[in-house]
Amino acid sequence: MNKSFNHYLNTTKMSRSIKLLLGCIILLVIGITCAAAATIDPVAIVHSVKYSAPIIAGSAIIVSANITDQIIQDAKVKFGRIQLLTVVVTPEDKDADGNVITQAEQYQFIVKRPDRGLIKMLLPLAADTSQLDDFADKAVKNLIIGGDLDALEDGLVYMGVVTQLKDLIQPASAFLSNA
Repeated sequence: MNKSFNHYLNTTKMSRSIKLLLGCIILLVIGITCAAAATIDPVAIVHSVKYSAPIIAGSAIIVSANITDQIIQDAKVKFGRIQLLTVVVTPEDKDADGNVITQAEQYQFIVKRPDRGLIKMLLPLAADTSQLDDFADKAVKNLIIGGDLDALEDGLVYMGVVTQLKDLIQPASAFLSNA
């Protein structure tokens, strides 16, 4: 009986050591993840997920034929922070086996982040529902810098773009705290 009690103590100590070690590793991973997340712009992440959600849910993100990696890199150099705006008019249909029956009708646009001047011009127009057409024209003209521009003639595509641009100029999360 004494041997089994000693065996129990040894396995319990080892089990506690393993749990302690695993806990330390988990804390280390969480710390590294938080440090990495602190360096990423949360607004860009939210917009990226919001613009890409329909595509992420159905399939991998596909960059439009009108948007190449080179065009994206050139836009980043010229405009700084940019985003891809995707409008999915109809999602792709798949059969029971997962084979694509019909391709998705989707369009992508490169959108630059508005500066203070554009925000001052667009925010009052977006707030006043009687000036929504004026907002749409100015937002598309000033914020869309590339992509499937011919598709903007389609009313559904245009409406999808304008809706996302209206969301884009809304204030990002901001916090006040006591000093």
